[in-house]
Amino acid sequence: MLALLAVAAMLTALYVLAGWYGWKGAPDFEFLYRAGLHIRHHAALAPAGDVGYLPWYLPAASRMFVGLAMLPGPFAGLAWATLNIVMLVTILRWFGRHFNEAPAGHWYASQLIPFLLTFPYWIYQFRLNQMTVLVLLLCVGSFLLWESGRRTIAGLPLGLAILMKTTPVILIGWLVLKRQWRTAGAAVVTCLLLGPVCDVAAFGASNTLKYYHQWYQAAVRDGSHRHFIMAQQEVDHRNQAVGVTMARVLHPVDCRMHFWNDPRMSTIRSRSFTVNLVDLPLADVADLYGKFALLIVVLLAFVMRRPAKLLNRSQLRLEWAVVLLAMMWFMPVLRLYHYAWGYPLLAMLCSRQLRRQAGISTRLAVAVVVLWVAPMVVLDSRLLRCFGPIVWAIFLIGALVCAAMVARQDRPSIGGASATAEPAPLSDHV
Repeated sequence: MLALLAVAAMLTALYVLAGWYGWKGAPDFEFLYRAGLHIRHHAALAPAGDVGYLPWYLPAASRMFVGLAMLPGPFAGLAWATLNIVMLVTILRWFGRHFNEAPAGHWYASQLIPFLLTFPYWIYQFRLNQMTVLVLLLCVGSFLLWESGRRTIAGLPLGLAILMKTTPVILIGWLVLKRQWRTAGAAVVTCLLLGPVCDVAAFGASNTLKYYHQWYQAAVRDGSHRHFIMAQQEVDHRNQAVGVTMARVLHPVDCRMHFWNDPRMSTIRSRSFTVNLVDLPLADVADLYGKFALLIVVLLAFVMRRPAKLLNRSQLRLEWAVVLLAMMWFMPVLRLYHYAWGYPLLAMLCSRQLRRQAGISTRLAVAVVVLWVAPMVVLDSRLLRCFGPIVWAIFLIGALVCAAMVARQDRPSIGGASATAEPAPLSDHV
């Protein structure tokens, strides 16, 4: 009963927070709503300089908010807040019922600890009314479909997640390593059909080509780690991405708060400060990050190299959760609300049965929790956040879990047979 009350209290607090700021039309939902509103009124994406301009998002993300743009702003914000809380409850229930295998009426008790551990980051998500919950819902839904044997359909929600935020594309790489060609192919086809094909239908071929060229310039070329390092953009404490964190520590970068993506707030009057420990040329910092990222990709691929048929269900679940965690390692812009994507890993490590079958010790699970909680003490310090303590803790968590998974690979199977290549629908193993 106490667990139910605690979970309900946290959900209520998040809903009130999201509803209040959604009703007021505050950012970031304001950007999403205005993007949909511009399409509704002009049948075109919002241009650069407009509040509804979303330079780092594919056109499909703007199209998704056309439906909400049919409502007046305050009601649209309240509707989005309601959708977000419903999606979050769905995610919690999925993890309680399917991953932690809790009794139907007590799933909330199994999710109290992981929900509490991620609650500070859910606060940032619901304060800004971002798309973090939607992307996580689609990724989890895709995995559940894949795990139940519906391999082709599982690619649909994953493709949608990639269209909303391109970061989940890393999950296609994981599927390829698992030799899950149907799911990976279905995700790619979904991206093409619901992305460029629908964009042509909505905006015309020439405009669609222009929009994708603009997206490439803004999100790929000018939205890369290297560009942010060299141009010293998105380098204030709010961005916890590895690349700009390296820049702040290794070069005298101006760390004062600055809103690069809001045309109404281009400058914040505050005192300039730096936190660098050494003074390396920015080109050297960018090269260092590139080599570091390449090393991480190679190591991650090595850890995940074994096909699905050689792993049991718990091992596959843990690998998938680590890949979700790894999405944050490569993001050029990493905000605090993105850390809510660490929820799946924490929820799985709270399951004793999953830990046993995946070969993860309780001591390691406790260490992960300590590493997750420790950086939270600096959330209110702009100065300390400039050093990126949270992202480095996330890296260390991933490294510890990956090391345990590699060590587990040389041991006999625990807790059940290995996965089969093509399972029957609703089978226990994938």
